[in-house]
Amino acid sequence: MTDSTDIFVEVLSEKTVSLYVSRNVRINGNIKRVENGILYSYDTLVPQPVYILKLPGGITITFKRIWTSALLKALPEEYKTTVKKIIQQNYLSVRSEKDLIKLVGLIN
Repeated sequence: MTDSTDIFVEVLSEKTVSLYVSRNVRINGNIKRVENGILYSYDTLVPQPVYILKLPGGITITFKRIWTSALLKALPEEYKTTVKKIIQQNYLSVRSEKDLIKLVGLIN
């Protein structure tokens, strides 16, 4: 049985290899502040994005942190060597969303 739940994702790159992100947030506490005699209550939000990489053949991997090692660990074996080579040849340091989009563009 498959889960058919609809989710909203942002498309970061959509070609042979596609990259999407689901921008989730988590409430991490509450701040109460009095200004001009009025009590204000603010939730502290922490972003928790989930990246979804769709590979040819219907293979989908998800990961929450953008690090080269996390990405390589999540990739199927047949893609690891190719992605490592692209990272080394282009002197990429995959640590940000911008770096990840660039890497996916180079894979395509």
